Amino acid sequence: VLIASRQGRIVYTNPATTRILGFTPAELLDMAVPDIHPEWCREEAVAILGEMLDGRRQSCPLPLRGKDGRIVPVETRVWFGRWSGQDCIFGLCKNLSAEQEALEKFEKVFRVNPAPMALSDGETRRFLEINAAYSRVLGWEPDDVVGRTVFDLDMAVDPEAFRQAGGMMSRYGVIRDVPLQVRSKDGKVH
Repeated sequence: VLIASRQGRIVYTNPATTRILGFTPAELLDMAVPDIHPEWCREEAVAILGEMLDGRRQSCPLPLRGKDGRIVPVETRVWFGRWSGQDCIFGLCKNLSAEQEALEKFEKVFRVNPAPMALSDGETRRFLEINAAYSRVLGWEPDDVVGRTVFDLDMAVDPEAFRQAGGMMSRYGVIRDVPLQVRSKDGKVH
């Protein structure tokens, strides 16, 4: 939690904020909100703060900067209120470090996995991305598949089995041990 005056000066931070950023409360109280953002996005932070103070924006996607220079990925939600008798802007920063780390690990596993893998939109079933193994084994390139479905590409050997698997995925969030056959770009069945 971070509370700032309507001029953007920090007037309060909770212990979690000081612990995560490494600044003392006194150091933070001597700063303006843009000062706790990395130098490379400070100008954007000033613009976003202005939009927040004007009531045109309720969130900020920019990371924060720790005292040691460490970048802390956060998403900050804001609302207006009063603190110690003055109008203030309250900010609740959600630390996204764990999510970002998990995404980076997934990205590495996805890219180098020897098994063909594809990401698709849960609702439309349109391909969003495929890994290199998908291209190598099935012959489809990203430009061939992204934005299309297995049905658009006539990849599903048994379209009904794919529909059923999609329904299970929608209901349960996961499918296991459901054999599905696909056609590679050259027509071979896998």
